[in-house]
Amino acid sequence: MGLTLGALQQSHGMIALSRRDAAGAEQMHPGPAVVVAAGDVITLQGVYGDYCRLRVWCGEGEAPRSGR
Repeated sequence: MGLTLGALQQSHGMIALSRRDAAGAEQMHPGPAVVVAAGDVITLQGVYGDYCRLRVWCGEGEAPRSGR
């Protein structure tokens, strides 16, 4: 929480495709200045390796294998 989507992109290489806030309002292609808040659901796009590192950073542990 408190991280902007721009900072997320810079630190983890992921871009935000959409953001749904705790009230259920959805925003497509949110800008880099948008701050991640508790209850947000963010759809991200990036390469699999960046996704795996993001999961570890979030404390979610190991990501599922890519099948490759």
